[in-house]
Amino acid sequence: MHEAFSEPRTAPVAQRDVVVRVRDVVKHFMHGRRQLCALDRVGFELREGRFLVIVGPSGCGKTTLLRILAGLEQQDSGEVWMRPSRDGHPPFAMVFQEQSVFPWMTVRENVAYGLRLRRVRGRDIEERAAHWIRKVGLAGFERAYPHQLSGGMKQRVSIARAFAVDPDVLLMDEPFSALDEQMRTILQQEVSTLCEEQQKTVIFVTHSIDEAITLGDEVLVMTHRPGQVKRLIPIPFPRPRDVVEVRADPRYGELYEEIWGLIAEEVRRGPREA
Repeated sequence: MHEAFSEPRTAPVAQRDVVVRVRDVVKHFMHGRRQLCALDRVGFELREGRFLVIVGPSGCGKTTLLRILAGLEQQDSGEVWMRPSRDGHPPFAMVFQEQSVFPWMTVRENVAYGLRLRRVRGRDIEERAAHWIRKVGLAGFERAYPHQLSGGMKQRVSIARAFAVDPDVLLMDEPFSALDEQMRTILQQEVSTLCEEQQKTVIFVTHSIDEAITLGDEVLVMTHRPGQVKRLIPIPFPRPRDVVEVRADPRYGELYEEIWGLIAEEVRRGPREA
């Protein structure tokens, strides 16, 4: 799923703290008879317990990069390393942009799905599924099917399923993009709180600058296609974090203006040949 990673020439972060390392990743796609470069020598490191948000112009390769990290795509060159889990299972779980619950399964069955794949014992499956159903506010809906749930409730199921397997790294691909503003803010707060409580390492893709500043410890801004790292911006707001209070902080506006300026510059420039 991931290539073995040899020791880097430089190590700006202590090795024991690094959970994800990406170096010089290149990815091409065929578009008709033309080969397009989606990612061009992308690299970054992520420490344990940090929340990294990736933003950039549409088509810059954000989701492609996340899919490479999840093993759903294979890079053409470069190296991807994720710290192995202690139990031998994949060290990550992914929450997709679209609602990815199984329509023929109940809420309980959906949340337990990943645990069954990992061959967790039956009693443990039930206890862990019940725990995370309660944590995401779905108690009482255990036997409900997806068609009986709102969009926000379906995403809560997806989030509970991801947390239930206790991944070292949580990969999230615009999980709130289809929700209304009120539900989006509620789930932003809940995910922020859960990640703080569970000390999860997160890579989160979004088009929303507001969401990036509200949730992230660091914001990685990508260039237009082919996607490269344009800038890595630290977010100064302490944790635990109230997502509404963050927006009232004077530094929020400064960060928004900085990130928007970087993205707008790339939008005006447009895609380029790698």
